Amino acid sequence: MDSKTKNRKTRAQIEAMAAKAFDGISLADGNDAVVELKDGWFNASYKVLLADGRAVILKIAPPPGAEVMQYEKNIMATEVAIMRLVRQNPAIPAPAIYFFDDGHDVCDSDYFFMELM
Repeated sequence: MDSKTKNRKTRAQIEAMAAKAFDGISLADGNDAVVELKDGWFNASYKVLLADGRAVILKIAPPPGAEVMQYEKNIMATEVAIMRLVRQNPAIPAPAIYFFDDGHDVCDSDYFFMELM
């Protein structure tokens, strides 16, 4: 789905984000190393294949200046915190959060990598 809040990135940008998150590990070769997950309206999401064989999910918050509801501002940090909290209960299936970045040095928005379930 298309939305003004989706902050899509190029393969090179995603590669830089993955290298920061996974200590320099690059993306796998081939066109299927980065696949946009097009459902949803708010965040840009990708299935990412790393060179070490792992498949992970990348979520990227809306770009700076995107018009969002007041409660949606900085909602990605809340999402990550809640997922980490829920994961403490082994009876509730929740993906592991591998890396969360709100520094905006590699990406202009908050983003995180999580386990593919």
